Amino acid sequence: MSALTKRPLTLPEIDAMDSATYRWHEFNNFENLHKALNPPPPPSAKELRAAEAAEVTKEFQAWCAKNNRKVPDVLDPAHDFIFASFFEERDRPNKIKAIEEDVTRWMKSHPEYIPSESSRIAISEYLDEHKLAINFANLEVAFQALVKSGDIAVQPPDTSPKQQQFRNGELIHVTPTDRRNTDPSRAASTEKTVTKRVSQQSASEFLQNLIDSPSFKKRIDS
Repeated sequence: MSALTKRPLTLPEIDAMDSATYRWHEFNNFENLHKALNPPPPPSAKELRAAEAAEVTKEFQAWCAKNNRKVPDVLDPAHDFIFASFFEERDRPNKIKAIEEDVTRWMKSHPEYIPSESSRIAISEYLDEHKLAINFANLEVAFQALVKSGDIAVQPPDTSPKQQQFRNGELIHVTPTDRRNTDPSRAASTEKTVTKRVSQQSASEFLQNLIDSPSFKKRIDS
């Protein structure tokens, strides 16, 4: 028993004790044994609300100090306005994050939407005019209404059948009418043609040609 010490205990530890060890703790470590066997009850809803209120009050006092404001009395007419300003600033990061997530999710769901300043302004003005918050559902309402009214143009649907092929080392989409030049060993029709000798190119020209012409890069690599 010489290795035993007075310390906090857990229920699994107590369950694993033999009778001699348990008896030692009864006589030498009773307070910790009693705490482990009789844990305090979880806080009530009233206690949780009181703790949350105390934490908010502490944050409010710190916010007032940071903004050089005197902490108003609850009965002060200005209290509600100042408290509302505190909560608005406190919740702003979460609101901004939620808006960003909704906008990103909405844009991914509408590949036909053409991002532009005019479209952004049209949607913003629609939301302001109808007093709608910026969220996924309201963006959908504004978009559908503006497309119907012609205030926003969208990409026409691409109904042509597409297939995937590799061209110049890259995965591309081609339609049946594009298949006449799909030989991976040949340069794409839109690719820059490099005819100037390497010895006659400047360093900047050489680097740009590597970027603009995959077939030129392939010749250099080989």
